[in-house]
Amino acid sequence: MEFANRRYFIQACQWAVNCLLLLAIISCAQLDKTAEDKVSRPSKDTIKFESRDSLLWWHDETYKSYYGLKGPVEHVVIHPVRASSGELTNDGWELWFNKQGRLMRKQRFSATPETEFETMYLYNKEDKTLSRIMSQIEKKLWRSSDYIYKNGQLVRVEYRDNTNNEHFRVKRSKQNTRHGWFDIQMPVEKIEMPRYSEFRKSGELVWSNKGDINNGLGEMFFIRTVDGVTSSSVVNQNTEQMSGRGGYRYRYYDSGLLKVVESYNAHNNRLFHVTNYKYDDLQLLVEESREVKDSSVFDQVIPEKVKYQYLSIDSHGNWLKRVLRYSTKYQQQFYNEKRDISYFSGPRP
Repeated sequence: MEFANRRYFIQACQWAVNCLLLLAIISCAQLDKTAEDKVSRPSKDTIKFESRDSLLWWHDETYKSYYGLKGPVEHVVIHPVRASSGELTNDGWELWFNKQGRLMRKQRFSATPETEFETMYLYNKEDKTLSRIMSQIEKKLWRSSDYIYKNGQLVRVEYRDNTNNEHFRVKRSKQNTRHGWFDIQMPVEKIEMPRYSEFRKSGELVWSNKGDINNGLGEMFFIRTVDGVTSSSVVNQNTEQMSGRGGYRYRYYDSGLLKVVESYNAHNNRLFHVTNYKYDDLQLLVEESREVKDSSVFDQVIPEKVKYQYLSIDSHGNWLKRVLRYSTKYQQQFYNEKRDISYFSGPRP
């Protein structure tokens, strides 16, 4: 009996020692990882942050800020996002920019054989304004959009879908107000809801009746503003007062970074849900969260939260590797994101 107790005592001691060794190994690994993160994370004092003016371009897909990029970026490879299970959850992209930070070309690629897709962007030589967007599938023209200007102002966009020979126009007008302007996109041939967007004089987008505008600095964030809002009402059109019915209101930090997107219910003009954004000292997004505020026919939308952990950041302050943690009250998922960046000034740091 005494021998058996002694044997169990020795086994318990060995188990405790093994546990301590395992904890020590885990702690060392965590310390090594923390050290690695610190090495790959530059000081904010060494980064040339984008000016406030360029941050106001976050809703323009032809500018590098739309993709959350800083510095003289020339080429970006956005690898397909990989889930914690190892599954690839979306395609990858290659992007090419000119020295003015405007997107020249983007091409989709996938880990599995799929149809080759690319889009090219052309600009007017005189004033650098966008003149044409062309999308190709397997090197054949798929869709094109031509931008027509008058006296330096965009007045019309000609869309053409070459797969079914569909063609339609959208009239564009810019209505100035005391506090900024309204951008009005009115379809002509094709029946579609007009788009109204309100801007401050500084160029900040403050209101839109369509939710398919990117959330923030243009990265493919997990939470989108698109929801059940499918119609809108505009009060005092072309005047200084526009209602937020059936649309989205945008609020910003003093730095120009997006802070809050408020979604308004089109049917009763009440605040539907709010999406908040938080950043670190390198102006990298670290958290986004959506909370339902209204009890309505749309209240099945589940509150969501996404947290970003950055594993590698280059000397320009652009992330190269990060982990995305998506959670609701019902589930939690992890995704790994990776991208390669090269610059006009030389190879990636």
